[in-house]
This record gives sequence, C-alpha cells and structure tokens, in this order.
Amino acid sequence: MVELLIAVVIMLVVSAIAVPNVIQTTQIFRLNTATTSLQNTVEVAPFTAIRRNTQIELRRTTWNGQLRFSRPPVSASRRHAD
Repeated sequence: MVELLIAVVIMLVVSAIAVPNVIQTTQIFRLNTATTSLQNTVEVAPFTAIRRNTQIELRRTTWNGQLRFSRPPVSASRRHAD
C-alpha cells in the first residue's frame, strides 16, 4: 500500500511539472497559427482587390471573429468626386 502511495505521489509531482509546459506549448501553437493565418490573409488582399477591381479593406467581424474582405465605406467626399 505504501508503494502505491509513493508511486501516486511521484506521478502527481511529474504531472505538476509537465502540465504548465503543455499549456505553454498549446498557447504558442495557437498564437503561431493565428499569426500565419493573418499573414496569409494580408498577402492575399492585393490579389483580391485586383480580382474585384476595387479597393478592399480587412475587417474583423464580431459574428465569428474571422477576418473578411470588404469594400471600404464610401465617404461623402468620394461620392461628390464621382
């Protein structure tokens, strides 16, 4: 019984050391994934503008947190210039 208790204590100590490393690794992975996604979106933006033959802007939507392309709002000065 004492041996089992010692084994459990050793496992708990090892787990206490390993869990923060796993959490940190997961956070770094998520950050890298988000950064790569943003980089890819920014790199594609000029090609999307050319394909649509218009100016575009990137907006972060509140509906699902995704970056989307959209046309910039038409300002009053641009409306009168056309």
